[in-house]
Amino acid sequence: MVACLGVACAIETGRPVIRAVSTQDGNALVELFRFAARSDDDWALQLRTIQSAVATELRDRDFEFAVVRHMDFDTRRRLTQGVANRIAVDGVVTAVARVRCQRVKVLTGREIGDVCSCSKEDVLARAALALPPKFVEAGAAALAAFALGLRDA
Repeated sequence: MVACLGVACAIETGRPVIRAVSTQDGNALVELFRFAARSDDDWALQLRTIQSAVATELRDRDFEFAVVRHMDFDTRRRLTQGVANRIAVDGVVTAVARVRCQRVKVLTGREIGDVCSCSKEDVLARAALALPPKFVEAGAAALAAFALGLRDA
C-alpha cells in the first residue's frame, strides 16, 4: 500500500484554514486534520502558526506522495490581497509537506483531474462520496497523490 496525502488550503472569514486527507488504497479517504489560524493574530504569525501546526500533524506520519491543492487562478485577472494570501498559505503548507513526504506536487483542480484521468468535477464527486463537503478538495488531492503513486510504481 502507498500512503498518500492530500492537502487543501482556504481563506475563511479572513483566516487560513488547512484540511488534510489521506488514502492508502485510493478508495478509503480518511480525514486527518483541520487547522484554522487565529484571526486576531497578524498575518506573519498566522503563517508561522500554520507551519508549526502542519509540521506537528505530519510529524509521526510517513507519506510517500502528497498533493497540495493549488487554487485555480486565471492569470489574466488582477492579483487581489485574498488571492495573494491564499498563495502564501499554499507555499507554507507545500514547504512543510516537502520536509515530511517523499514526493510532493502542487496541482490545480484541472491538473488533479488530468492526473486522475478524468475531469476535476469527477474527482471532486468521487471525494464527495466519502467526505464532508469542506474536506472534498483535500480528498481530491489525496486521490491525485494516489494516482501519482500508481504511475511511479
